[in-house]
Amino acid sequence: MKNRIAVVLLSILCLLDGTLIYSIARAPNLYLNQLVHRIFSDELISRLQSIFQNVHLPGWLIYSLPDALWMLALTLLILLVWNFRLNRISILWMCIAIISGVLIECLQAFHLIRGTFDPVDLAFIFVGAFIPISISILNVKSCKTS
Repeated sequence: MKNRIAVVLLSILCLLDGTLIYSIARAPNLYLNQLVHRIFSDELISRLQSIFQNVHLPGWLIYSLPDALWMLALTLLILLVWNFRLNRISILWMCIAIISGVLIECLQAFHLIRGTFDPVDLAFIFVGAFIPISISILNVKSCKTS
């Protein structure tokens, strides 16, 4: 039970961190930032932005890390639903999640949805999904050898 709570908390932390990065470092007219501004006060967002105003953040942290954090959270939650067991159904849901993330990025390349295509984003999406999946695989292998 403690592990399940830890996974949920880690997922929430990843979602919040990705959203925080997005809100602090990205343009205020983006849909997510408009939603964040409705939920939280403009004063709070402005204070957070002013804290990081003079800090140079690398581009990958601003533009690609939120994608990885969101994919990590989604993959963790999918694995949690199936008790970190890799079977046809859990793998199918993880594939749907990964394909959705990749598809959203690729649709940006063809200007079918708003945003800018970036191959680094694709790499980060795969890394975000790969981390929990690889931990599950290693966990299964260690259980078999014990």
